[in-house]
Amino acid sequence: MKIWNQCVLDENYPGIKFNEEGVCNFCTIETKKAAVSDDKRSEYELKFKELIGTHRNKGSYDAIVAYSGGKDSTYTMHLLKEKFDLNVLAFTLDNWFFSDRAHTNIKNVIKAMGV
Repeated sequence: MKIWNQCVLDENYPGIKFNEEGVCNFCTIETKKAAVSDDKRSEYELKFKELIGTHRNKGSYDAIVAYSGGKDSTYTMHLLKEKFDLNVLAFTLDNWFFSDRAHTNIKNVIKAMGV
């Protein structure tokens, strides 16, 4: 049985094909996508920095982050605060499903980040 050690998919996975080097078609597609996105990354970052520049210091906050306390919104808030040096307002909607621990974690993160 063929197995590609990069993504650990085997020949029984639906739609999978292997090239001469044994690399699966899903990994070669993702590699091509990554190369394209790397080419565009600096262009998009420049546009983002220009957008930030037009809105920085126009009000009490430079950006608002819908903050759930999860890793994605935490990382986004960290980038905006640390990499782009923005004054960030964290907004959390209490949907009554947050545990006491989640509330504590959210408070700890925003305090540590100075948000």
